[in-house]
Amino acid sequence: MTNKKGKPLWEGHRKRLRQRMQWAGWESLRPHEMLELVLFRVVPRKDVSVVARLLVDRFGSVGGVFAATREQLMSVNGVTESMARWIELTNELIHAYYALNAKGNIRLSSYQEVLAFLRPRRSVGDGRPWVIYVSFNYNMIMWEPLKDSPDWWDGTNIRYILKNAIATDARFLFLVLWGDNALPEMNQEDEDNLKALAVSLHAAEVNLLDCLLVGGGQVYSMNVHNRMPRMKDKDQRDSLRERYVKGEEYGAGS
Repeated sequence: MTNKKGKPLWEGHRKRLRQRMQWAGWESLRPHEMLELVLFRVVPRKDVSVVARLLVDRFGSVGGVFAATREQLMSVNGVTESMARWIELTNELIHAYYALNAKGNIRLSSYQEVLAFLRPRRSVGDGRPWVIYVSFNYNMIMWEPLKDSPDWWDGTNIRYILKNAIATDARFLFLVLWGDNALPEMNQEDEDNLKALAVSLHAAEVNLLDCLLVGGGQVYSMNVHNRMPRMKDKDQRDSLRERYVKGEEYGAGS
């Protein structure tokens, strides 16, 4: 469609959208409009409002779009490979930024703080496990869903978690497992896998402080229920766990 001057309607829309963002900030934009601005760079001469709406509808939020895999993105009508690659690259850039700049990040030094972080997000899990990386000073570096396999104990996922923990210089880590309408179950095999993950992280001097089960509007902490594995240097690890569960404040040197 064109306007009275014969120009495509999307040209004026793009200009107005950019101006609104510059004048009023990102907060003035609706989710699909934020995504439109991201796609303008890779789709210079085409209306992207429809595909932006479809993406947000499919993945539930802008964050859900960025967390999706390239294959999932391209399953949405109108999404090309170049668009999917650009969204993927933008997601990696966001994570890299937060990995380098922890100032102002959410503090996660106690179970109460982790619960407060998860409470408004209890309905956004898409079944994939989350990993939350936390700095030496207990600031959240980043969180992300695992992409390669829904089985968090899969070797590819374990290597990915270790690589990111080292790359972001994380000191603590939380694993979040999602259920649809009820809390996911943890059998003995699952707990053995959790111990294997804790041991692997421990070798890289990263503490797995908690595994949180989320589903049916509830959050269950493996740490609070004393089901987290203990490492050999248990005095220090137990001290960290106890203070995390009790919600006591502790400093960077703990």
